[in-house]
Amino acid sequence: MKYARNVFIQTRILNDKTYAVKNNDVYLLDEVAYKIWSLLDGERTVDEVATAIAEEYKADKETVLGDVNEFIQELKDVDFIEVV
Repeated sequence: MKYARNVFIQTRILNDKTYAVKNNDVYLLDEVAYKIWSLLDGERTVDEVATAIAEEYKADKETVLGDVNEFIQELKDVDFIEVV
C-alpha cells in the first residue's frame, strides 16, 4: 500500500526539532519519524519505506516494518496521510 502526506500538513523546524502541523494539531517528528514522513510521497510502498529505513540505520527490516506500520497508523488516525 502507498501513502502520501496530506497536502494541508506543513512541517516546521523550531529549535532543531521538526513538527508537522495541521490547524491546531501538532506532531513532533524525531529524526527517524521525519525520514519516514519524507518517504511517504505516494510513490513508495510501506515495504519500500521500511527497507530504506532499515538500510540507513542498519536495523532488522521486520522490526522496522512493524515500527513504520505503527507510525503510519498514528498518522492516519490524525489525517496527516492518505492512501493513494
